[in-house]
Amino acid sequence: MPTIHDRIQVTRDKRVEKILALGQRRFPGERPGRVLVDLAGERAEQLAREAAYPLDTIPVFRSPARTVTREMVADALDDDE
Repeated sequence: MPTIHDRIQVTRDKRVEKILALGQRRFPGERPGRVLVDLAGERAEQLAREAAYPLDTIPVFRSPARTVTREMVADALDDDE
């Protein structure tokens, strides 16, 4: 199909075949190229969301009894028991 956009070529090796097989379950009936584009798009969105959270950020959770703080998590991780 004609396009003004550059195309990329992907070799259907074992890794790509595995990705396509998994992608077909997620996007049944779609062409292989569409499956790869849709999977890449989902992964890009996931990476963008993760970029908003620094890796060293520990969220604060609420328990019925009290708030679990960063310090409580650190203490629990340092506990040798």
